[in-house]
Order: sequence, then structure tokens, then C-alpha cells
Amino acid sequence: MTAPINHPQMALQIAAWEVVAEAQQLSAMQRHLSDRAARLNRWLLPTLLGAAALLSSVCVIAQIMIHLDAGV
Repeated sequence: MTAPINHPQMALQIAAWEVVAEAQQLSAMQRHLSDRAARLNRWLLPTLLGAAALLSSVCVIAQIMIHLDAGV
């Protein structure tokens, strides 16, 4: 004869397995997003700094040309 099945305990065990599986999925998604953010930062920051330097140079040249055109 087999032992009686404890349905509430089985339901709790299944729920616990589901929680563990979901936590593992969330952890994998978090790692994926973290890796993507790191890759994005690797090229985005230098690109933005380069664009800012280029814009600064254009502004300086424009100021010099305005200054020369005004005859000051």
C-alpha cells in the first residue's frame, strides 16, 4: 500500500519550483541587460565626448569668424 498523497504539500512544492524557475529567468535577464548596458557604455560615452569636442571646435571657429567679420 502506498502512502496517501498530501495535495497541499504537493501544491506548495510545485509553487516553490515555479518561484525558483522564475527567479532563475529573472537573474538571466538581469545579466543580459547588464551586459548590453556595458556594451552600450563602451561606445556611447566616447561617441558623445567626440561629438561634444567637435561641436566645441565648430563654435570656436564660428566665434573667430564672427569676430573677424565684425572687424574687431
